[in-house]
Amino acid sequence: MVTLGDIAKASGVGISAVSYALNNTGQKKLSKATRERILRVASELNYVPNIAGRALAKGRTFQVGVLLMDWTSEFLFGIFAGLDSVLEQAGYSVIVSRYSNIAQFRERLRVFANKQIDGMVVFHGYVDALDLLRELNARIPVVTVAMDYGSDEIPSILCSGERGGWLAMRHLLDLGHRCVAVHHNDAGFAQGCLRAAADYPGAEALICTTDQASGAVNFWKWCRNAPGRPTACIAYGDIEAAQLISVIGDDGFSVPKDFSVVGIDGEKIGEIVRPMLTTIYQPCEEQGVMAANALLRRLRGEESASLFLQPRLVVRQSTAVPPA
Repeated sequence: MVTLGDIAKASGVGISAVSYALNNTGQKKLSKATRERILRVASELNYVPNIAGRALAKGRTFQVGVLLMDWTSEFLFGIFAGLDSVLEQAGYSVIVSRYSNIAQFRERLRVFANKQIDGMVVFHGYVDALDLLRELNARIPVVTVAMDYGSDEIPSILCSGERGGWLAMRHLLDLGHRCVAVHHNDAGFAQGCLRAAADYPGAEALICTTDQASGAVNFWKWCRNAPGRPTACIAYGDIEAAQLISVIGDDGFSVPKDFSVVGIDGEKIGEIVRPMLTTIYQPCEEQGVMAANALLRRLRGEESASLFLQPRLVVRQSTAVPPA
C-alpha cells in the first residue's frame, strides 16, 4: 500500500507537505507547482486514501446517507449523479437506501439516524414526516431535494414547484381546456395550478394526490369519474405520463385528440413515446450538484439556504385543443 512517506520521497518534499496537498489545506504553505507535483506523483503511484484513518483523525466517517424514492426515474438518477460526483471529489462515500411509501420513509430515516454518517440528503419525501427530519437534522446536517418542506432549518434544493404547476396549467388553459386533473403531492405545484386557473373564468384544477389514486391506471379511473369531466391532465412525472398515454389508448381514447397529457421532469422517455410528450423540464444534475455543495457547506459549519431553480415548458405532441 502506498503511504504518505512514499509520495513525499518521490516528490522530494516532507510528509506534512503531502498531507496539505492531498487534503487541500495549507493553501499558503505550498506553491501551486509543488501542490500539483505532489498530486501528480500520488496519481502515478495509484495512492488510495485511508478513509478509516482520515475519519479517526478528523472525527468524521466521511459517509453521507442518501434516501431515494425511486431508482427507475431518470430524473432522480440524474440528480443522484450530480450529487455523487461532488461528494466523491470531496472525499465522501454515500450509503443509499430507497422507499416507496411514507411508512418505509419513516423507517429508513430511523435506520439512518442510528448509522455513523456525517450528513444526509433526502430526495422527495413526505411533509407529514417533517418531525423525523427535524430530529435527524438536530444530530447531523440534512439537505432535501425536490421537495419543499417549508422548514427554515433544513435547506431544500429544488425547481420551483409553483412555477412548474403554473406553466403546465397555463399551457392547457391557453389551448382552451377548462377542467384539468392534476396528479401531484407537492403543495407548491398544486398552488401554481390553482393560481393559473384563477386567471381564466370557469377554469378548474382538480387536484388528486397519489394517496387518492396511485399509478397511471388508477389516476385515469379517477379522471374518468371526476366531477366536471376533465379534458386534460398533468401527470405526476414523465414516466406516469407515458403510461397514461398507453392506458388512455387501451380505454378507446386518443391523445391528444380526446385528452391532453402533460408530464413533469423532462426525461428522455418524453421524446420516445408517441405522441411525444409535452412536459415541464427541470434541470436534474444541477440540483444534485447544488445539494452536495449545500451539504458540504453545512458540514463545514457554514450557513446554507434553500435554493430554487426555474423550470421551463417544452411543448410537443401530447397536448392540443379540447374535443368539441
